[in-house]
Amino acid sequence: MSTSVSRQHPTREITLTNAVVGGIAVAFGLMTIMIVTGQWPTASTAVSNILVQIGRWLGAAPAADSRVYWYMARSAGIVAYLLLWGSVAGGILVSNKLLNSFVKPAAVYEVHKTLSILALIVGMFHGFILLGDTYMNFSVLDLLIPFHSSYQPFRVGLGILGLYLSAILVASFYIKKRIGQRAWKLLHYTSFGVWVMTSLHGIVAGTDTQSVLMKMLYTVAIVSVGYLLTYRIFMEKESVPARAR
Repeated sequence: MSTSVSRQHPTREITLTNAVVGGIAVAFGLMTIMIVTGQWPTASTAVSNILVQIGRWLGAAPAADSRVYWYMARSAGIVAYLLLWGSVAGGILVSNKLLNSFVKPAAVYEVHKTLSILALIVGMFHGFILLGDTYMNFSVLDLLIPFHSSYQPFRVGLGILGLYLSAILVASFYIKKRIGQRAWKLLHYTSFGVWVMTSLHGIVAGTDTQSVLMKMLYTVAIVSVGYLLTYRIFMEKESVPARAR
């Protein structure tokens, strides 16, 4: 009786998994159709117009002055970096069990997962809001294809690659049971690649990098993650001889 009921009512995690996988499949399917049928320029223009309208609602001037989009992109980039910092630090804290005496590991994991999702969403906003900036004049392809932009292609490309890897990592939360714990952990090692690329992107491409506040932010964030990672590595090395004994 209970078995049949559980089959009729899928768990919340399975439902979210199907939604995430289905959403990604639909998005790539639509992109493929638009490219094959030659409708990509029309779709790109439509997206740009939507973002321009959003900017106007937020106070942008309807004329050529599009600085508000640049300000929103910069602000979103800083927020996304803060969220990513919390996510990476939380992921390391889950593995090294530093907070187990104070907080349940499941709670730390949920915070890590939530921050990862928020970092991805804000990071996407950080990139695509630039479509409304008529001064930089980014195209959709500039923001989708790494190193395609004429403006600082390498620096911008690092951010795009980091965003793609972040999307894969977020999707992995919902397919963890399907791919297994070992494969999931191996996949999550790429989060350090995301951290490095995003940090480099922010430092070398960010127009606020020279400010004292941003220098402090990058220093504290990078040093703290480095410390937690170093602690995790040495803790792992010490646990190997202990298991052998």
